[in-house]
Amino acid sequence: MYLIITVLLSVWAFVLAFQLSYGIWDSILLVCWIYWPLYLVSILIYAKHSSGLVGLWKLHNVGDFLLVGALIPLVIGVVFFNVKLTVDSQDAAVSFGDNLYFVGVFSVIHWMVIGVSVFVSYLCSKYFLKRRRGQA
Repeated sequence: MYLIITVLLSVWAFVLAFQLSYGIWDSILLVCWIYWPLYLVSILIYAKHSSGLVGLWKLHNVGDFLLVGALIPLVIGVVFFNVKLTVDSQDAAVSFGDNLYFVGVFSVIHWMVIGVSVFVSYLCSKYFLKRRRGQA
């Protein structure tokens, strides 16, 4: 399920990037640049929960917290990225340089938000898992 969502979002971004760029290689590089963390998290989720993907949301261990902490801002960020590219593709005043600047700034901010989210989810895992052990 997570891989399907990742592929659908990246195809959407590839089509948008192809409309905004000068060639197919620009589009491929853009999708790889923005989407590699989402592919990585999707592969890790599949490797950890291949038998039952619902187990991720039960948050039984630290790894589940970290994967959810990375997945949520990744999906929200790439959806925002795709919507922004859609708006930019309809606006003729936005140049290729402006889009390139947006991609650079967006990727740095997005990765920073993911890092903070994973750290916060790590702290939450320590708190909630300690509480569960205390109740059991």
